[in-house]
Parts: sequence; structure tokens; C-alpha cells
Amino acid sequence: MKTMKYSVIIATLTLSLFAMTAKGDYIVTIDNVTYDTFELIGTFNAAQTVLEGQPWWGNETLANDISLTLQNDYLVSIFDSNAAWGLDGGTVLLGQGTVPTDAVDGYVVGEVVSAVPEPSMLGLYGIGALGLGGYAWRKKKRTA
Repeated sequence: MKTMKYSVIIATLTLSLFAMTAKGDYIVTIDNVTYDTFELIGTFNAAQTVLEGQPWWGNETLANDISLTLQNDYLVSIFDSNAAWGLDGGTVLLGQGTVPTDAVDGYVVGEVVSAVPEPSMLGLYGIGALGLGGYAWRKKKRTA
């Protein structure tokens, strides 16, 4: 019974780690920078803080590039909405147009994907084997 309990705990932790790593829907690379993006639907007024924190905020060229790349690479109709890049007198400037700040629209949001390499499975197995070996050695030393 104990083994089953631990198996359930380990399976739950593994699945939750998978869920935490799956962040966005669409990966886009522009000028050797990779962005993990997804669509946020709502009004600009409700999402203003999030939108102003985007890497392309204040950069019309990057917003256009993000929008066009998403539309061309994925051919997804949700990306008829674009990356918001600025605010001009109550109007959100999108990658290819303008939208009133109180209108419901879709906005591209995301983050820069860092190029941190993940450890290989062989390395993880090696660390696990070292841990088990150290545990066995310590247990043997205590009984002697």
C-alpha cells in the first residue's frame, strides 16, 4: 500500500512539472531571439499592465514582425489580432492597426525564451545513481 501511495505522489509531481513547463502556444524566432507566445483576449484597459510588460512594447518594428510571423507561420485566425506596441491618446497601436482601449480584442503576449540547456537524461541518471550509492554507503557504514 505504501508503494502505491509513493507511486501516486511521484506521478502527480511529474505531471505537475510537465504542466509548469508548457507555457505558450506558439514559438517565434526573430533576429535570433525566440519568443514563447499565446493570445490574451480582453480589453486593453483590463490587460494594460501585462501588455506594457511585453518585450515588443514600444517597438513597432518588433510588434509587426511578431504579428506577421505568427500569421504567416501558423496561419491561425486568432492572430488577426496583433502584438500591441504602444498607446496613442486612448488607442492601442497594434502590429498592423489601431484599436480603442475599451474594445475587446486579442493581444499577443509572451516572453523571451532563455537559451538555458536542459540537463541530459544520462546526467540525471548519473546523479540519481550517485545518490543511491551514497545512501547505501552511509547505511552500510552505520551498521558496521
